[in-house]
Amino acid sequence: DVNLSLNRNKVLKLGGGITQIFSGEVTSSVTEVGQPIGMFYGYKFMSIFQNQEQIDNYPHQAGTLPGNVQYEDVNGDGQITSADMTLLGDPTPRFTWGMTNTVTYGKFDLRLIIDGSQGLKVMDVYKRFADNLDGVFNVEEAVKNRWRSASDPGNGQYASTTGNTPLAREVNSRWVRNASYLCVRNVSVGYTFHEKFVSRARIYLSGQNLLWLTPYKGSDPDIEYNADNALAPNVNYTGYPTATMITGGIDFTF
Repeated sequence: DVNLSLNRNKVLKLGGGITQIFSGEVTSSVTEVGQPIGMFYGYKFMSIFQNQEQIDNYPHQAGTLPGNVQYEDVNGDGQITSADMTLLGDPTPRFTWGMTNTVTYGKFDLRLIIDGSQGLKVMDVYKRFADNLDGVFNVEEAVKNRWRSASDPGNGQYASTTGNTPLAREVNSRWVRNASYLCVRNVSVGYTFHEKFVSRARIYLSGQNLLWLTPYKGSDPDIEYNADNALAPNVNYTGYPTATMITGGIDFTF
């Protein structure tokens, strides 16, 4: 059996005369008229300022030094403020799908469940901590590629540890990740036999969430810290990952 599901939505009207609802433990999502529910929302990451000349020739916040983040001046007012926060993408996947199959051969049976999501995006808000450059948190290994100097600029994604470092912790487009996936959700292998005192017995070994195929680098793409907030979907704010489980047992029918 194979199934395919699509979800397309658009906000037509909000009550109380408002046009936007901001959501998330930190503002990471917005629901507004004319757009899908729970659009990702934040600053547009452009690059890392490499030198003072670049800073002097582009809008920036006070205290910005070479090595600090460069966000887009979306409204063109010559400043970088919260007014430059904008839509960063739709968390709704293009489609989700699933497949189930059962194969039997003699007394053996194999049961398989696979599912996936195409076009899924996740906002990694947990990177407020994992990419933090203030020296107060443990950080991810990739931070070693941060900007150190004009001659050692890193990979262009991680800012310096000096200057206006709080700006790098603001919700931004660099945290929006492709989280499309294929997951082997369940595999079960069994052997059925008959004995004198039971009409039927089945020995089985089962595994859940055995394999993920995804470009997503977080714990797994099927988690979201804001699962209780329908207006902030697919926001990973240190959510606990889906567990892989192996179980076995015997079923008796008397």
